[in-house]
Amino acid sequence: MQNSCDYQLVLETDVKPINTLQSIINVNSFIFNKEDIKNDNYVKKNYPIVYILYDSQNSESKKTLYVGESSNAIKRIENHLSHPEKKKLKNIYIISSPYFNKSCTLDIESKLIEYLSADSRFKLLNGNGGSRHNYYQKENYYEFFEKIWKKLSFGGQTMENLSKLYNTDIFKYSPYKSLSQDQYESVNEILKSFSKENISTIFVNGSAGTGKTILAIYIVKLLQNSMKKDLGNLDIDDEELLSYIKDLKIKFKNDMNIGLVVPMTSLRETL
Repeated sequence: MQNSCDYQLVLETDVKPINTLQSIINVNSFIFNKEDIKNDNYVKKNYPIVYILYDSQNSESKKTLYVGESSNAIKRIENHLSHPEKKKLKNIYIISSPYFNKSCTLDIESKLIEYLSADSRFKLLNGNGGSRHNYYQKENYYEFFEKIWKKLSFGGQTMENLSKLYNTDIFKYSPYKSLSQDQYESVNEILKSFSKENISTIFVNGSAGTGKTILAIYIVKLLQNSMKKDLGNLDIDDEELLSYIKDLKIKFKNDMNIGLVVPMTSLRETL
């Protein structure tokens, strides 16, 4: 005779928060090709990972980098190897951990883009970046990011202090910054108006510190990238935003003149 309850639901009540666990972070460098990255255990198991493409032998004044994340790294690397700019990079950092999830890797990817773009020694091939969503224990994953940052080195260069980069104007006004939800919705509304309607002027009204300049810089870079690149290379997952960009590319025949008028001399120099 069967018991009245055939299944038992067990709830784990003693799960430790991530900041109390031993943080296992793997930052390994490989030759940038499909076969070598298979040596990473988490790549083989299709864990979400973060990666950085770079060239350790590049002697140029600025190191060219590309930051990405994927739960199917081998397929993503195949795509990058056919890209005219990315395939020139010879090395790849694979950043992995048993504690990584998709939200975490998107967040770490976003932070790496923000801080690397603020360091004048690096040039990023990324389009506009920024993970906007919240997720469980997000604040605790910053510890992971700090550990990753300390383990990076490009051509023997010591990484700049995070606090120092955070307080620079380049970081503050970076087009790679994560937008707030209001700012992101404004981007969609502005591009929708320019692409779908016969509108030539839009006023963005807001008090000091609400992010109007950051919004303008983000849109300028987004449009510059959009006119130069195929839609598949824009690193944008928002189908609605992509549809507006597609309409703009058709409307302006991939040739849009973009200007940014900045009255403050000091800010103009930073931009």
